[in-house]
Amino acid sequence: AQSTKCRMGDANTVIVDAPAKINLGLRVLRKRSDGFHDIETIFVAVEWSDRIVLRKAQSFEMTCSDPRLPTNDHNLCMKAAQLLAESVGFTAGASIILEKRIPWGAGLGGGSSDAAATLKGLCELWHLDVSKDDLLPIAKHLGSDVPFFMDARPALGRGRGESLTPFTSLNSGDPYVLPYSILIATPPIFVSTQEAYANVTPCENRPLDLATLVLQGPSADWRSNLGNDFEKSVFQSHPAIETLKQYFYDNGAEYASMSGSGSSVFALYKDDEEAKNVLVSCGTPGWVGRQLT
Repeated sequence: AQSTKCRMGDANTVIVDAPAKINLGLRVLRKRSDGFHDIETIFVAVEWSDRIVLRKAQSFEMTCSDPRLPTNDHNLCMKAAQLLAESVGFTAGASIILEKRIPWGAGLGGGSSDAAATLKGLCELWHLDVSKDDLLPIAKHLGSDVPFFMDARPALGRGRGESLTPFTSLNSGDPYVLPYSILIATPPIFVSTQEAYANVTPCENRPLDLATLVLQGPSADWRSNLGNDFEKSVFQSHPAIETLKQYFYDNGAEYASMSGSGSSVFALYKDDEEAKNVLVSCGTPGWVGRQLT
């Protein structure tokens, strides 16, 4: 079962897990007239998640386990709650408790996932009769990655990342599953998304179709063609991230890549034990687990 499903704590409480994501390939195709960029990527959610506890309240209030994060209107969870209430004419509020586990500002989509979890959880808490389609305009307004996290199933993302197509296995039509242990390591480096987009070189013409390439499985083709277009400029500014990626390859990774605009790097291994040993040896904080299925 998807761990993004809501569950009741008691009559006045809803608990939602908000998973991280990795990007299998991230292509920046072109700059658009609105200042954004068209991208192409495959989003895959993992079992590593934040947890959000929502309780009925007369007004909106928020606390977070990480004191560095804002808990006012600048937080995406608060923005999501207020936009949802405005859109359905709900006049009461909610208490939002965010247990932060996913590193933020690290290319793993944690803030976007938290916002999506808040939308879904409040629909349960407030007993709203709204569909996923009703919530999508709010999700898109909150951020390009938020629509993916509304159900967190593997998806091919286009446009700014908000235009989604389910990504399925070649023959069965079931959601795509990575048959690997996933190691994610996050060095103590902040990479500005705005700066990453400013320095990236878009390229529309690629030798291999992204979806076809991924379905072929980890191979020499993945290493040479399933790239993240942000890596070139980010590695120039932060060579320690490139060193970390190379460390994983030197220690048996089937595939390794920066996720999003960084600074997190993920690597695929054949089993959890091998991945855990490499994570310990690299000396960088992180997580080892599986894709969310």
